[in-house]
Amino acid sequence: MRKLFAILFLSVYVFSTTELIQLLKLPLLIEHYLEHKTRNATLSLSSFMAIHYADDHLENHPQDEDYDQDKRLPFMVHSSTLNFIFLSPTVCKLEVIKMDQDVPETKIPFADDRLIVSSYLSNIWQPPRIV
Repeated sequence: MRKLFAILFLSVYVFSTTELIQLLKLPLLIEHYLEHKTRNATLSLSSFMAIHYADDHLENHPQDEDYDQDKRLPFMVHSSTLNFIFLSPTVCKLEVIKMDQDVPETKIPFADDRLIVSSYLSNIWQPPRIV
């Protein structure tokens, strides 16, 4: 089960970050080849590939009746893959304006002065006693 999940997550990662997603368009390539084959029975697979993939087909080929189908073929148009953008923060200077205001100090007296004695805090480090 772990192996299945590992393969699943790896394939999702690879298909989303690379151009391998184009391989999922292979049925469109076969369908388009069969359409060309019905129009021209002498068309071979190599000549079909040469027509569509020999040069930059979408730029050098006039827009014919199957131009929209040609754009959907694998590796004709690059798909957008996962992109990471790293931005460095810009340096920003902050000025601190010091206000000269005299704030009166008020002392809050403790109600119980026993808690402040330093010997009270050192009692915790005494060895255990038998009572």
